[in-house]
Amino acid sequence: VDEDRPGRRDTVLVLHEHADERVALAGRLGDEGYLALQAADVQQALGLLRQARPDLVILPGDATGIEALAHLRDDTDGGAVSAIVLTHGEDLATLLRAFELGADDVVPLSTDWDELRARIMARLERRSMPPEDMLRDPVTGALTHETLARMLRLELERVRRVRRPACLAYLAFDELPTVEAELGQRARDAILAQVVDIVEADGRKLDLVGFSRHHLALLLPDTPPKG
Repeated sequence: VDEDRPGRRDTVLVLHEHADERVALAGRLGDEGYLALQAADVQQALGLLRQARPDLVILPGDATGIEALAHLRDDTDGGAVSAIVLTHGEDLATLLRAFELGADDVVPLSTDWDELRARIMARLERRSMPPEDMLRDPVTGALTHETLARMLRLELERVRRVRRPACLAYLAFDELPTVEAELGQRARDAILAQVVDIVEADGRKLDLVGFSRHHLALLLPDTPPKG
């Protein structure tokens, strides 16, 4: 129950064009004590979003789900609603697109119910907020894309003003897609969180680590390109 709104159950909106999958997931959510709403298409989902103001939306990783996510993040009220996208297997393109549009989590359909339930609970406990209001990614601890972009603009202005060097370096981990496919997204997130901890523990206080273009990036003031 949401303590800020006594007596109100957490509300989860499930969007899926196939009734059997939609009803099955809504039924499980209902068994867990959530108020589960169902939508068969984007327009119905947007209508329920405005009427019921759900706490979480679960979307399929298909064209319908991606369209709904885009509308959700463009909507004044929908921008603050948590969104989980369910994808088929190792669909890297959909995963990247979903995060680009503002998904809070992307979960393979093959994920067992216990893990999905835990992810749902985690999202409801952390309550989404507009990206521009969030300084750090709550899962990895890295600066959010918006925060790092603001810091980069400030650093570029400093470079132009005082003629001191700076460097922006991207960290690429080729093994991460394999780790995620075999061990799940929580394992991927744990690795990224450890990388962030290492960088912040071993780096200078001026160095920043955050997300940029869906990769971890290091912003290194007073550092020439060759290090």
